[in-house]
Amino acid sequence: MESKTNTATVEHAATAEHNRAAFEKVWKKVMPYPRHDSPIILNEEVPAEEAPVTYATAAPTAPTVSAANAPNVPSVSAASAESAAPNVYAASAESTAPNVSAAPLATAPVTKENMLAEAVTPITKKTAAVHEIACLGNQAVPYGSHLQAFIMEELRNCHLYLSMACRMHGQRANTLRTLGMDARQHAARLSAAYFILSGVRYWPTQDRSCCTSERYMVFLRTQFLSEQQRAAAYRETANATQDTCLRELLNDLAEECDSHTRILRSLLEQVMQ
Repeated sequence: MESKTNTATVEHAATAEHNRAAFEKVWKKVMPYPRHDSPIILNEEVPAEEAPVTYATAAPTAPTVSAANAPNVPSVSAASAESAAPNVYAASAESTAPNVSAAPLATAPVTKENMLAEAVTPITKKTAAVHEIACLGNQAVPYGSHLQAFIMEELRNCHLYLSMACRMHGQRANTLRTLGMDARQHAARLSAAYFILSGVRYWPTQDRSCCTSERYMVFLRTQFLSEQQRAAAYRETANATQDTCLRELLNDLAEECDSHTRILRSLLEQVMQ
């Protein structure tokens, strides 16, 4: 029994040795040179011709300074260092720190009067800016009632011209209708100027009862005199006002009224032939 056990032990040792030799043979092909981080280390030493050649470099040596060659560095004590070094932080703090002990700024007390004055100041500035307007500004405001009268008169003449045009035929009717539309255009220009001054659209309703029953020649004579009177009124108001835009508007209307008088005179001359 003991002999069988010894025989098995010998066979097992031979098999293990054979396996180890085969493993070493294969491992040498995989890892020909041993490494320190390798998990497997073989007992057999690596041949000298296969081992990697490493070159050791010598560490640089610090220069030695002898006592004779050492520079003469004066020794500074702690007390002298503190006295010599400037206190930068203290100086900057003193230069930038606000003077708290200075007297506070004098501020006006918050009262209702001060608040009201502050609120009204922008309004007075706007009002002053309006006074400086030269085109349909404050200089033209006193003539608002004149503009209203002119608008009503132009609308009345517009209705009279159109009413007479309905009674006429041919070229006479067309001419009177053109004069009526011109009068309406005059009223529109005056109404626009009045709206700029007041912010109110003034356009009175036409009175349908102001139809003319005069004969054609009498109507032409009446309108001839009326156009001259309106032209004179426009020029009078234009010379009185200092507003440049209102003066220009009234002078333009006066010239158109003069043109209407020439047309009415031509119509009368045609009737007289």
